[in-house]
Amino acid sequence: MSLLDRYFAGAHDFIFVLRDARDRVQWAAKPFEDGEQIKARICRACSELRLPYNVVRAAWYEQIGPYQYPTIYNAWLELARKRAEDSGNPDWRLYVNESFIEPISRAQANLAKAIAGLRKAG
Repeated sequence: MSLLDRYFAGAHDFIFVLRDARDRVQWAAKPFEDGEQIKARICRACSELRLPYNVVRAAWYEQIGPYQYPTIYNAWLELARKRAEDSGNPDWRLYVNESFIEPISRAQANLAKAIAGLRKAG
């Protein structure tokens, strides 16, 4: 399923994608320690998600483009499955039905963003 089909063809808009990416990156950085700097949390999320620092930092501050969202989502899904298996948590069933999102190009993302903007205006 493409990002265009999953998010922009429905009722969701680009702001949802930004916030969802932020939430997934922050989830990867947990548990937070008292007094811990944001940079340390971002670095922990980088190592957990196995993504470059600049991608995770952009997601943390809601500065990603929609074409980067599939990368973040797919890395989060792998981490969620791994954590569920390691912990023996019965919530593993929650992630079994989730599927990976196919990456999209910048041109497709810009088109989806324009469509979402037109829907909002209309």
